Amino acid sequence: MTIYSDGGNPVTIPGTMTAMTTSHLRRLAVAAAASGALAVTAACTGNPEPRTTSTATSSTTPTASATPSPTTPTPTPTPTQDLEAQLLSATNRFYSEISKAYQTLDIRPVEALLTPGSDAASGYTDYIKDAKSKGHSFRKVPNYRVSSFTLASANVNDNTREAVFTQYASGLTEVDQGGQVVTSLESESGKTRIVFMKVGDQWLVERQDIIS
Repeated sequence: MTIYSDGGNPVTIPGTMTAMTTSHLRRLAVAAAASGALAVTAACTGNPEPRTTSTATSSTTPTASATPSPTTPTPTPTPTQDLEAQLLSATNRFYSEISKAYQTLDIRPVEALLTPGSDAASGYTDYIKDAKSKGHSFRKVPNYRVSSFTLASANVNDNTREAVFTQYASGLTEVDQGGQVVTSLESESGKTRIVFMKVGDQWLVERQDIIS
């Protein structure tokens, strides 16, 4: 059984595959930008001396107006936080479309998220095309989850950004036209790097590497 790595180079695994290859170590988890809470508290004050007249003595306690305490301002996301949220969203969408492609055998939505000429998803798309050409399908499709998502501190320019994260990929089962299992891959995790390029108002995937 031969499948392809992300760079397009074939990787041959003899016999039945029981462990995932680097072409399937993918997916993402959602991180939310920090937000602050706006709190307003009111306090009642005042207990003045009783008012006195020449004919009678009476005691009244006027109602004091509420004085709100200083409010806690809502933190404004920094440019780095905003950019990280954008790229995390782009990563999630990328792997979500890959997972769907295993179900539909349609790789076009995945290719639409790549920069022109990029082979960053070839490990997935070549495998899916090969299975489709043989009349095979996927009884179990891989799902992807990402954690520890961070951006590299240094970048080539404003339109290129690099993200590093730990990725978990669930298992995969490929079957032939008769429903017999052809390939079975187990779940696995690994450290992954993606290089994004901004094209128009979209962050597209330029490159993808398995670090460890």
